[in-house]
Amino acid sequence: MGLTNHWAGPPDERLNSWKEIAAYLRHSERTVRRWQSEGLPVHRHTHKKRAGVYAYKPELDAWWNSHTRLEQIDEKRLTQRRRAQIWIGAAILALVLLAGTYVARKHIELRANPAPRNARTMVVVLPFENFGGDQEQEYFSDGLTEEMISRLGQVSPHRLGVIARTTAMQYEGKKQRIDEIGKDLGVDYAIEGTVRHEGDLVRVSAQLIHVSDQTQVWAKSYDGDSGHVLQLQEKIAQAIVDKVEITLTPEQEAHLAAVAPVNAAAHEAYLKGRWYLAKGGGPDLVVARDYFSEATTIDPRYAPAFAGLAETYNAMNTMYLAPAETEPQAEAAATKALELDESLAEAHVSLGRVRLFYDWNWPEAEKEFLSGLDLNPNLPQAHLGYAQYLTSVGRFPEAVQHVRAAYALDPLSTSVRIEGIRLSLLVARQYKEAVEQCRKAGELPPNFTEPFGMEAFVYVRLGRFEEAAQAGEKEMHRNDSPVDLALAAQGLAESGKKDEARELLRRLLETAHKSFVCGYNIATVYAALGQKTEAFHWLDEGIRQRSL
Repeated sequence: MGLTNHWAGPPDERLNSWKEIAAYLRHSERTVRRWQSEGLPVHRHTHKKRAGVYAYKPELDAWWNSHTRLEQIDEKRLTQRRRAQIWIGAAILALVLLAGTYVARKHIELRANPAPRNARTMVVVLPFENFGGDQEQEYFSDGLTEEMISRLGQVSPHRLGVIARTTAMQYEGKKQRIDEIGKDLGVDYAIEGTVRHEGDLVRVSAQLIHVSDQTQVWAKSYDGDSGHVLQLQEKIAQAIVDKVEITLTPEQEAHLAAVAPVNAAAHEAYLKGRWYLAKGGGPDLVVARDYFSEATTIDPRYAPAFAGLAETYNAMNTMYLAPAETEPQAEAAATKALELDESLAEAHVSLGRVRLFYDWNWPEAEKEFLSGLDLNPNLPQAHLGYAQYLTSVGRFPEAVQHVRAAYALDPLSTSVRIEGIRLSLLVARQYKEAVEQCRKAGELPPNFTEPFGMEAFVYVRLGRFEEAAQAGEKEMHRNDSPVDLALAAQGLAESGKKDEARELLRRLLETAHKSFVCGYNIATVYAALGQKTEAFHWLDEGIRQRSL
């Protein structure tokens, strides 16, 4: 591992642990460790009392620049280089540092920016059919579908793209032709399957279909008990990867095979939690939280349950509960999940949201979001979380690019579309695209109503005041979220409909007396009405709340 005769430089050029090496390269420790097999120049102490690794910055920079293994450089050339005149060595080192820094930055840019969809084989996992017919088992078949999506999404993410759960579930119970689904979603393959769950026994049948000609590429059934359902999924995922002719690295093969038996009761509680979390409403989130908590009680080492708990608390934040009630809980759950399994992309994203929205720690937020993207670039939440970070630091073009990546992975998800509009497109002043996405959101199932509050806000900024007033008035007749009411009120006030804006403000203040309302949302309405003192008061309240 590493070089026997390595560059010896000043102490400030030396990195003395995996943590320092990963921080220097701006990648997760897991990723950096993987690069050893690609020639990353890392050294190990030979003395037993000094166990550990170290590396030198110039060697790392040179590795980035050359993309060759330093240990393959002829020893004679190394000796000649050491004997070269000092000014030549300094000049070469300076050039290496400059080139290495440039390449490292380019590498980080490529990693942070999503790859084009046409560069990957795209797959959709259609909802597995509950073959037993028991409606109370729907959570199990839906949960299996979601776990298959997550598992495939992390197998070879830069070569295999997987459509997200929310979009896939829109096809549940529909008898739509595979080629039509493929055209809708732009995928190459579709996976269909059935699940029979009776007592402790599980039978999973799956088939892989080539979309263009609707031919069956592969099909098989697997039997097992509830505690080994993850192994059944692993077998299906491995077969699919083989059939779509994707070659895995040794690490990817090891990760795919690293599936331990799970406590059946904990796993069922976890699947029920995911089922209610997907519903997304306030009461459903409470039930999801309780099921995830039950799973962690049954099996305190079941990392996905802690990750689900963190996601649930983040979903409750601001919309239903004050940040002080949700974010410390989300942080504790995500941290525990990563202690148990650092490869959980969802846990990294949840922790990133805490760092961004509650701690206001932007460097740590970026670190967690990038870790999530490294582990699973097929996860829309990872793209949205990173987009929100990028928006916060003013990197708007990159933010919009990640919003579009989230839309491509989950095109039929209203929550993904709305979150992308609200937290990135509006702030980045991409108003025309925001209007277009509002319209698309209104066309999405099931019977979603167009986000008129957002439209009112956007139309004012486009100078289309009549349309802003019409959208705002439509919002007045709905009992919508405080965020949408505030946007509508702001749009109405700025388009000259101040009486209507005051009516929505009254409703917001009434709601604030009963439950949590973000101070910022109320402040924006007061500002639009020209009431600066009240606006500053509510901005101060928003800071005190540590809300969005």
